[in-house]
Amino acid sequence: LKALAPCIPFVTLVPASSMCFPKWHLFMLAFLPCFCIELYAASAKYISQHDALLADDECEWQAHNSDACALSAIQFAKTAKTLSATESVQLQHTGAKGSKDIPDSLEWYRCGVESPETMFFTSDGLSSTFLEDKFADVIATHFETRPRDKDGKLKLKTWVMWDSCFLKESVWNKDWQCKYDDLKLNFTSKNNANHVSLQANTNSSLFQKATIAGISFEDLRTAAWKPTGGCDRGDMRLAPYWCEDFSLELRRFKHKHNIEFEIHPISLIDSFASDFLKRALAELTYRRGTQGVTGGESFWLKLKHELGQLPIRTDFVDMLADVDVVALDGGNPDVTKFATAMLAPAFAKALKDRVRTGKTVFVGRSAGAMNGGKELITITNPNLWNFFLGNNHKMEGMGLMGRCAIRPHWRADWRSALLMFQVRTLTDTEFVPLRNGEAVACQGGTCSRYRISRFHNSDTMGVGHVATYARAATLLCSEDMGPEQHKSWNVCQTSIGVGVSDSATCVNMWRECFSALSQRFCQRLVDRSSTWYRNSPSKKAKLLAQCLAQGVDGPNVA
Repeated sequence: LKALAPCIPFVTLVPASSMCFPKWHLFMLAFLPCFCIELYAASAKYISQHDALLADDECEWQAHNSDACALSAIQFAKTAKTLSATESVQLQHTGAKGSKDIPDSLEWYRCGVESPETMFFTSDGLSSTFLEDKFADVIATHFETRPRDKDGKLKLKTWVMWDSCFLKESVWNKDWQCKYDDLKLNFTSKNNANHVSLQANTNSSLFQKATIAGISFEDLRTAAWKPTGGCDRGDMRLAPYWCEDFSLELRRFKHKHNIEFEIHPISLIDSFASDFLKRALAELTYRRGTQGVTGGESFWLKLKHELGQLPIRTDFVDMLADVDVVALDGGNPDVTKFATAMLAPAFAKALKDRVRTGKTVFVGRSAGAMNGGKELITITNPNLWNFFLGNNHKMEGMGLMGRCAIRPHWRADWRSALLMFQVRTLTDTEFVPLRNGEAVACQGGTCSRYRISRFHNSDTMGVGHVATYARAATLLCSEDMGPEQHKSWNVCQTSIGVGVSDSATCVNMWRECFSALSQRFCQRLVDRSSTWYRNSPSKKAKLLAQCLAQGVDGPNVA
């Protein structure tokens, strides 16, 4: 009504073709363009922020009730706010501001962690002087009352856990070598942790031609490695790349920071799983199906028996009693999930209790960072869920950082996957995007992200854009599905995280969706833009670059 007031003196009769009113009126009262413009602007703003959310065609397509649709709208707005933290400051440390690879701003997240808890998360370990110094500050603050030795050194018993590396060929094959960018690697490279440096209990011959529990297995190692060849070969049956282990980086602290981490390499699988279970993990995890698995029915019966004996009954409360720091390596988050949720859940509980009470500091890199958080959002081959975790576990980490979860190696094209997951599952998880070179430190009851601000545009999104992204993401994930898959997908979108466990079917579907969105979302969205853009290679390329770098900043892609 306030919008009408300025235009009332100018009321006039106009034909029914007026753009502001339905055509079935013969004649109607209309107002000068000032009202049309003002009404259009107001309604467009309202629609972009509210009506577009409630009128989500996917909500109707999935036959959600009105309450669920309203809740979805609230979640859209909440999600936009989540990925657009407003509490941030510039860091004024030397050499950081304006740098391309050093964090230069600080951002806070409300994760719900307690004051005694101290945690540190990275994507690529302590890969820079900044990250190393920041971690040293976190450690020194947490243990400020701990007595130092006569030389002024702070000594800390540290478990470096390498379960996520357990299935990597670089750990077990002495002939492994490859080149990654300008980095030449081999079995004994300082960058690679192998079964010798990791002090493994498992014999490397377990992954060669062997007979275990009466079942004969072929050699899983890849032959003919070359120093200039790639690290991920198509014929591999063990995991590619090297083991991203914390030990090398932590050893530097002794001389530079007067902090001596007394390192104990630990793998729950290496220490507590049977030889058959270790080999079964290797046999099944990186296969796309069951073809080629030897032993036939004997293998599956033995596997069922082994899994029925889990979990192990070790008292990890006593084992962790004097451990000051637990560091989780990078690699495969599902392997660590199996170790902490199925093989030794008592370890996860004991660790969580010690972190919550401030007795142990947790640090995780890449996969280890994901395992420390709430959700496991990854595109990793889900065979561990198909053959081991099954329908009995949740697609979650250990939940050490409250309601927050880490998405490491963040880039703009991961955003659509996270937005869709948050909106469709109505999860209260707050995702923290973490790029290589960045870190999240939780201490004193708050979690802070040390962020490289030049990438900030690709981390944030307005409310209206959340609706567009989530709807487009849902369609992209489901466009190649048949009717039966659609039914399963509809259930999976709302069931993840609701019950006490998540089905392997749903984990598979979400992983496929994450893979599609993190690799093809922007390209598909641009391919479906207006004809004017599709027919112009230069405009299309510019639009694609915009989507990858900053997301949807206008109506073109939407």
